[in-house]
Amino acid sequence: MNHFSEIAKDWDTPQTLERNKIFSDALTKYVPNKTDLELLDFGCGTGLLSESFALRADKLLGIDTTKEMLEIFDKRFKNLENTQSLCVNLEETPESLGDRFFDVIYTAMAFHHLKRPQRTLELFKKHLKNGGKVAVIDLDQEDGSFHPDNKAMGVHHYGFGRIELQSWADELKFKNFDHDIIHSIDKNGRIYRVALSLFSL
Repeated sequence: MNHFSEIAKDWDTPQTLERNKIFSDALTKYVPNKTDLELLDFGCGTGLLSESFALRADKLLGIDTTKEMLEIFDKRFKNLENTQSLCVNLEETPESLGDRFFDVIYTAMAFHHLKRPQRTLELFKKHLKNGGKVAVIDLDQEDGSFHPDNKAMGVHHYGFGRIELQSWADELKFKNFDHDIIHSIDKNGRIYRVALSLFSL
């Protein structure tokens, strides 16, 4: 996505810092407090969301398709040996996760950029430890006006409604599904809601 390559160096603004603080606060209760924790931050960008969890993890992997974002991610966590990044498009090479398994896989504002998000969720399920969780933070269903240029910004979905997400959980046979609105974004003279959807084994 050329769009994200171009904006990587300017990504960490007061607005994105505040937004990721809200996201991390909502996600915290789903990240277990144990010493052997393995985490995956999908669409990690510059690593703002993972700042809250890197010190709690035994291993933390950040995945993104934009190397310019990951250069900042790597710089942010350069003093932490437990944290690494991987530049890969999992939709094209799902085998890139190898035989790794995670306690929690989390992602923020990345799923609407995927062509086949349900298939990626299915991949994540295969890489969860027993009792593991996938937390998807993304836009609630909207009318396509959130982004100024959906095509140029690699947008494939205008958010996701609760009913659609529940159907994914049912089809993929997750044991539990929870869905909460955790944030509202005032933009373009309207309010866009952001939800945290939790898929649990």
